[in-house]
Amino acid sequence: MKKIGWRIGLSAAVWLLASIVPLHAAPWGVVDVYINESADYKEILSSNHQEFAMYRFLTGKPISFALTFQPAVSPEEEQVLRAQLIPQIQAAFSAWPAQTRARILQEASRKKEFKDILELLGRPVRFQLLQEPETAEITFDFDDEKWAAFTFDKEDLSKQKHIRAGNPTFFKGTEEADKLPFYLLHEIGHYYGLGDRYQEGIWGNSPTYSTTGDTDGGAIMASSRGTELTCDDVDGFINLLDLTQFLMKGKWSKRATNGWQSFCGHRKMYVEGKELNRASWFDGTYIYYYNPDGTVKKKEEANISAAYNPFAQPQAAAGPFTGVHRFQDEHSAMRTSVDYTRLGDGRVSGISEAGNLLMLNFEAIRKPQHRWNLTVHYLRGFNGAKRKDQFKQHFEVQAGNVCRIQTEMYHFVAENLHADIHADTQQIDVSAKVTDSSDGAPLMLDLYVSGEINNETYTFTQGNKMCKAVWKDAQIYTEGTETCQEWVFTVGEAQNAVHDYLKNARQMCRYVSALEEQTVAATVASSLRK
Repeated sequence: MKKIGWRIGLSAAVWLLASIVPLHAAPWGVVDVYINESADYKEILSSNHQEFAMYRFLTGKPISFALTFQPAVSPEEEQVLRAQLIPQIQAAFSAWPAQTRARILQEASRKKEFKDILELLGRPVRFQLLQEPETAEITFDFDDEKWAAFTFDKEDLSKQKHIRAGNPTFFKGTEEADKLPFYLLHEIGHYYGLGDRYQEGIWGNSPTYSTTGDTDGGAIMASSRGTELTCDDVDGFINLLDLTQFLMKGKWSKRATNGWQSFCGHRKMYVEGKELNRASWFDGTYIYYYNPDGTVKKKEEANISAAYNPFAQPQAAAGPFTGVHRFQDEHSAMRTSVDYTRLGDGRVSGISEAGNLLMLNFEAIRKPQHRWNLTVHYLRGFNGAKRKDQFKQHFEVQAGNVCRIQTEMYHFVAENLHADIHADTQQIDVSAKVTDSSDGAPLMLDLYVSGEINNETYTFTQGNKMCKAVWKDAQIYTEGTETCQEWVFTVGEAQNAVHDYLKNARQMCRYVSALEEQTVAATVASSLRK
């Protein structure tokens, strides 16, 4: 029997991707490698600002760039593409200072306030177009992939950077070609020094030089469609400019020190590039809490899984089952509130939050024959902003000595899950279909699981082929042919998901049993009062 070790590939190269999903909460942030902050985030120890376009813009140095094309194109096609793309690239670089300046000038009363940077913002961006890609500071790689990205080497920021996007000839006549101006504007925003601001979790941003939440849903760095900078993009560009000037001169401008108000309707106040009186902030890994001056007060690790299930938390099954029950998850920073005021009607509802994000809504509804429909509606939304739907999970749980749970989809990799858990023996009987398509063509297998939780036997089948594996001591072991080992390795994510599902299922059985008992008691009490 051989132990399978799951491989995780790590690379120093960092990819900042552009999505095409319209989002609603779109604050700004400085990419985290721009500066190196102390452990308490109270001071900047060093910086890498010279490696980004903002520094070159402020010093009047030209930005050297080159273009590459994959698959290779003919000389004639390349000439046409270069004539089309070079002006678009230059326009995207120029749009950031030009549109920021235009936004300031729209509010005539603020021209004097921003007098110190209006002349700077009016300067043209200088360029140096190079024919040899390896000699340029940044190359624009146009190929046959739909997504766009800004890439750099986090271990050595002086190495050449890349922006890749779809070749407009390859995607001619498709929506992808129309997205190119946005892609360029977004990825060049990264090269200036601005970070992604995805609503579902913000990572790769300085926790100090960034903001929390917003009322404008179309910001370029939040990856929504558009070619015009929003108030958030303008806020971000000004703060990035102020921060870069501080790094260059060793002191903040008078305006930055005195503070200035956002160009957005919320009119947040910024002092020395930091938002004052900001809310707690979840970046996908940590929750940060802030002092009134915008400095970090403390941070807490919050590794919150996308498959977080409040019905599977031990605190939920412990009750109390009256009023609104609030608890903090013991393994993460998730805060959950469960409303039991309608338990007598067979209905429970609640929300879970982390930092400044609402993560999910959920509800439990009683059905006939002691069955409960548990729905977890995963969301992402900054408090006070419109929330983005992610996905839903439905679990039908039937209480009893043999608790039966079924769901159509779990964690995107396991379908048609049916699980029977014997309350007295803890024996399990599970069937599902699992799939994995990370290496190209999807591998789809039928799965049957038996044994006990944490000591499970997995039987994978495909037609008349079969493979067995055992989960024991937090490892997966397999026996048999290389094909069997390859199966288990390929669907490793799905197998791990099923294992986690079983642990959650056991907790959901306990929770539904407790709910059923409390509901019956509440119903009897209600009938006696009548």
